[in-house]
Amino acid sequence: LHDFSESTATLHIYNAAGQLVYAKNIQLYNGAEILQIPLGQLAKGMYIVKVNAGSSKFIQQIIR
Repeated sequence: LHDFSESTATLHIYNAAGQLVYAKNIQLYNGAEILQIPLGQLAKGMYIVKVNAGSSKFIQQIIR
């Protein structure tokens, strides 16, 4: 993650049914952070990753 103006962000991961399966608050240093998401605990399938930091948003579809 990079180019966020905030110092904190929230990470949410949703499964294909729209259910929240993972959530975490993140500290951003200089508006950036490298994240390791523990996907091993999730079943195989499609997921939506959403990161919100103030008015900035990042949304990415991933497949496990």
